[in-house]
Amino acid sequence: MRRREFIAGLGAVAVALWPVVVRAQQRAMPMGQISASYLSQKLGVHMRPFLAALLTSTAVPALAADIQIKGNQVFILGTIEAGDDAKFGAKVEPHTGHMVVVLHSAGGLLIPAYAIGRAIRGRGWDTHAEYTCNSACSLIWLAGVKHSKTEGA
Repeated sequence: MRRREFIAGLGAVAVALWPVVVRAQQRAMPMGQISASYLSQKLGVHMRPFLAALLTSTAVPALAADIQIKGNQVFILGTIEAGDDAKFGAKVEPHTGHMVVVLHSAGGLLIPAYAIGRAIRGRGWDTHAEYTCNSACSLIWLAGVKHSKTEGA
């Protein structure tokens, strides 16, 4: 192989690889800067209704737990949310005797659950799980002096 043929071959390879090299040197977009407006511009008009529906569907508020007192039982029904510990404290404040806290909750926030659990343990009350008691609810259930549950819970 002669020198001229070798140099011509290198030139052909350089021309063939040029688009790959140029794409590899483009500045990458940081992952944290992708926004809905960027996506709608890049993906076109057809994606705007989808993105709008996606953004509105994620902002569904959760309902706080319903706390009721019936006789010597305190019922906590629903998702444990912020402020439920204060609501629990206000409802049980006048009751000094022995109580059983009946739980039916899919869970919720841990900090209010810890506070409710501390109040239950501090008063020496028992806990009973009916039907469902998951996540943060189980922390409240464990705070009782005596624990019980229904067959399917």
